[in-house]
Amino acid sequence: MFKQVIGLAALAVLSNPLMADDRWSINAGGYYYLFDNDRVLEDKAGLGINAEKRFDDLGLRFGINGADTEADYPNGPNIDVRVYQVDGLYYLTEHGNWQPYLLGGVAHAEFDRPGTTDREAQLSAGGGFRYALSDNWHWWAEARAVLGIDHDKSGDGVFATGLGYSFGDVARAEPTPAPAPVDSDGDGVTDDRDQCPDTPRGVAVDSVGCPLDSDGDGVPDYKDRCPDTPAGTAVDELGCHDIVEQVKLDVRFPLNSSVVDASYLDDVKRVADFLKQYPKLTVTIEGHTDSQGTDSYNQTLSDRRAANVADVLVNRFGIERSRVSHRGYGETKPAASNDTAEGRAHNRRVVAVVRTTVSAKTRQ
Repeated sequence: MFKQVIGLAALAVLSNPLMADDRWSINAGGYYYLFDNDRVLEDKAGLGINAEKRFDDLGLRFGINGADTEADYPNGPNIDVRVYQVDGLYYLTEHGNWQPYLLGGVAHAEFDRPGTTDREAQLSAGGGFRYALSDNWHWWAEARAVLGIDHDKSGDGVFATGLGYSFGDVARAEPTPAPAPVDSDGDGVTDDRDQCPDTPRGVAVDSVGCPLDSDGDGVPDYKDRCPDTPAGTAVDELGCHDIVEQVKLDVRFPLNSSVVDASYLDDVKRVADFLKQYPKLTVTIEGHTDSQGTDSYNQTLSDRRAANVADVLVNRFGIERSRVSHRGYGETKPAASNDTAEGRAHNRRVVAVVRTTVSAKTRQ
């Protein structure tokens, strides 16, 4: 029985309780004694009461308990057992209303039988718990192993349970104040709500701390060099989309002629202006003829037409020669039917298309 009670008293890892308590308590209840077989006593129930002074996680308890039993043999005498107990308690961590404890103590026990009284000193150890019914009332239960140390060193077990009342109010620990909200990036939105915690200082943000994106293109306003991009337009990292810009040239010639008519100079100038706007672009001037004449004659005529337009770009409008090339195609690439005068007139031409893809940011 001694080993069983010791096993019941082995509880959780020790630590300080969460609630400070330094009050007096009165605990009363029922006891059940399991006597060592060497005592030749019947196991019996009894009563007890104690007073306890609590010192936060420690307690000091003074009490008395006892039972009326009898010798465990035929016609054995009645025996009154009284135990005067002093215990020290160690309270473990609270778990809600539950709080376990360990105990150890010393006692003076008296066994009164007709005509004589046996006395012995006792040591005990065990554990139990309290269950808070309110700030003042609690239910308690415990088990202990008892060792008599004067004579036969008997080992007994005691189980007890009952109600207790604590005098005064519980000294509750003051709650730790919540830390003041922090705004690490200084955008006016505290870190607990900031979904964009690394916003550069001074950038306008929305209610969750993210930089404003007025045109909804995924690039915040402070980075967006094209803030009015139409909805749904694909953009680059600066919020700008690509635009294709181009200029076309279409110069017509009379039959068998390669002279650039003055009426087309404005058209050639538009090509020159475009090339000046984008100085890395180059252009190829393409010459064509109708189907009248021999192939070799038309090839030579288309070369002269393309060369003459290229010369106007270079000599009249100042485009670098290295950026302008020309090529004749003769009658091999008609743009219209050569069966009609109108179609043949359309085929006697020099054409060019100059295009580039630029980001809208270059237009700001």
